[in-house]
Amino acid sequence: MKLVILALALNINVFSANDSIPIIYSWKLSSDFNKINFIKTDTLLANFQMYDITKRNNSISNSFLGNSGQASISNIFILQNNNPFIFFNSYNNYLFNNNNILFYNTRKHFTNITYITNSSKTIGDNRMNILHTQNVNPYFNVGFNYKLLSSVGQYKNQSTKNNSFVFFSSYNKFRHSIHASYSYNRFKIHDSGGISNDAYIEDEEMYSTSVGFNTNLNNAKSTFLNKNLLFVNEYKLGKKFTRQLNDSTIIKDINHKASIIYSLSIENYRKLYYDDSTGFYNNYYISNSNTYDSTQYNIVSNAVQFKIIPDSNGFIPVGIVGILGADIREYYCYDNDSLSFIDNSIQINLNGKFNKSTEWKFSNKYFFNGQRKNDIFSNINLLKKIKNNDSTKIELNIDFSKTKPFLTETFFFSNNYKWDTTFLSKDRTNINLKYVNKKFNLNFFINYSILDNFIYFNEEVIPTQNTSTFNIITVGIIKDFKLKKLFSKNILYYQKPDNNYVIRLPEICYYNSSYIEFFLIKNILKTQIGLDIYYNTSFYGYSYSPATSMFYLQNEKEIGNYPYVDVFMNFKLKRARFFIKYEHANHNILERRYFLAYHYPSQERMLKVGISWNFYD
Repeated sequence: MKLVILALALNINVFSANDSIPIIYSWKLSSDFNKINFIKTDTLLANFQMYDITKRNNSISNSFLGNSGQASISNIFILQNNNPFIFFNSYNNYLFNNNNILFYNTRKHFTNITYITNSSKTIGDNRMNILHTQNVNPYFNVGFNYKLLSSVGQYKNQSTKNNSFVFFSSYNKFRHSIHASYSYNRFKIHDSGGISNDAYIEDEEMYSTSVGFNTNLNNAKSTFLNKNLLFVNEYKLGKKFTRQLNDSTIIKDINHKASIIYSLSIENYRKLYYDDSTGFYNNYYISNSNTYDSTQYNIVSNAVQFKIIPDSNGFIPVGIVGILGADIREYYCYDNDSLSFIDNSIQINLNGKFNKSTEWKFSNKYFFNGQRKNDIFSNINLLKKIKNNDSTKIELNIDFSKTKPFLTETFFFSNNYKWDTTFLSKDRTNINLKYVNKKFNLNFFINYSILDNFIYFNEEVIPTQNTSTFNIITVGIIKDFKLKKLFSKNILYYQKPDNNYVIRLPEICYYNSSYIEFFLIKNILKTQIGLDIYYNTSFYGYSYSPATSMFYLQNEKEIGNYPYVDVFMNFKLKRARFFIKYEHANHNILERRYFLAYHYPSQERMLKVGISWNFYD
């Protein structure tokens, strides 16, 4: 019964059709930490075989180094990450950070163990994830999540060992809502610099075994360290009252009118790089024999918020959030003096309804002091529900930002690269129109991006600014089909920039997952057998620099126009899910053009098996 009280305090409905209470539910905080967004706990069999986090969130095409846990960026422009510490951009997908932590509430102790491995004894690829969460009482939850990714890889000098851990806790009771987390990420990467000759793959006479292919670097190592601390405390204003739940139960509740919120976010990023190369890089500013680079970025963000809740009776028709923020940033590279700044900002969020079926939101954030003075972020969102329900809706979202370049884009010094530049502020506008029809399993959108003073990394791995304005059109369709026992998921992107030099994108990216679903053992063992197909058209994909962990422009080789086919079987038995997957099953059947970045081929055929098991006690 106390869990019901908690659910009412959180303004959610925890009842299913038979009035039972779910064992577990979870949520994330919004990016400005003033809203709870509920996330359905994933226990479904569909897409269980898609374990690779770089392909989640519909990023079906990526520039990638080929081995699990290594650098990756999306080839879908609107899905690309922008970390202010740019040297972490290609590893963002693997991080626990303050904006992707899941919080839980559960009636029973809950543990999930997931383990994925391959069949080879010499080429190890192992992943383990352990999640545990439990309630101390109906209002107070604690838990942790640990991820390990360890892989040797099919090619020389590309081993990885990625460790990530997060401890999280939440307390929700009437007036107080507290969320706290601490996360730690440590990635140890052996960087190969790519194979020394692409003909090892493409020329049938030279092709023998991938283990024997020479690489450009033999002893290059990168270490990525990241620590994050989050604390959010919300105090709710309103009168207490009692609610008649049923004939025998009366519970306490609060008439939530407003909130005062304090948030503290601390992030620490550090990258170390070592190699003993003497000829791979064009420049050696410090030493010709050994490289020991170190760069670090810290940010401490404080914010005080006042939130007014719109009244259902229309007395307060508009929700209002006012935020006063202060950011302390520090940047250091090699033995140069650190750069430190304090930036102050003010933000206002508004939301309301034109009528029962049409909602609107507006937000504006402005930096009025510090190094980021006059930076601005604005957003307008309109949502129209068709027939007053969520099954069909049309959404218009407009984002505008005018921001100074990141510190890491303007200054850097290391053994192999250095820059000290003055760039103009970057302007970016995204106009996104989306149509969702759940009845027909259809999601369609068109996105128009306008970029001015765009910063990219040129062929010399130096940040360069394009001072003219250019546009990118992105069209996306996500459609699921079902015909009796046959299921098919389809994702299609079309991208068209009007400047193909500063931004490199495949014009078409396509993903299809088709499978037959049935019970191998009646009503006991649910089974899926199917294929995953990934494809994108050819484009001058990116090259990669291990010293900076940055993808950059190259004009030597087109990448793409090659399908990747995976064969899989998924099984579900009570609380356990299993998969068997034969990745890149079409290897050596077609022309060998399976490069994911310049000099970085995809892995060859590999058998993967995985299990995910939920435990309740």
